[in-house]
Amino acid sequence: MKSPRMKWSNMGKDLNSYIGGKYQPLTEKDIKAVHAGSLKLLSNTGFLIKSQRALDILDSKGANVDHEKRLVKIPPAMVEDAIASAPSEVRLFGRDDENELFLEGRTVHLGTGVLTSLQELAEAIVKAQPSSVAFKG
Repeated sequence: MKSPRMKWSNMGKDLNSYIGGKYQPLTEKDIKAVHAGSLKLLSNTGFLIKSQRALDILDSKGANVDHEKRLVKIPPAMVEDAIASAPSEVRLFGRDDENELFLEGRTVHLGTGVLTSLQELAEAIVKAQPSSVAFKG
């Protein structure tokens, strides 16, 4: 069965947007287990950050930061606050207003080039570092 096309009243033209189904490979119990494991990793093990600016920002927001080791541990409450403050919709602006996309709910968008653009942006911001592991084919 084909999903109905979704039209946005403020866009002026039909985009490749559909109302999609719900793909849920994990059960609610699985999701809670992954979340609990993530909270444990972030608060007990932590992660290394090279950027002094990022360390300072995380420190000022309540993370446990060891500046000498560049190790950051994020308390569970800080993660929960970040999740609670996340928007329920993300708006991607086009060059023209009629090309805006809203990422929300069950809306599915079809298109090309997004990953390439994000990859190009990431490469422009962060220099690629050579791997320290040799490939053994």
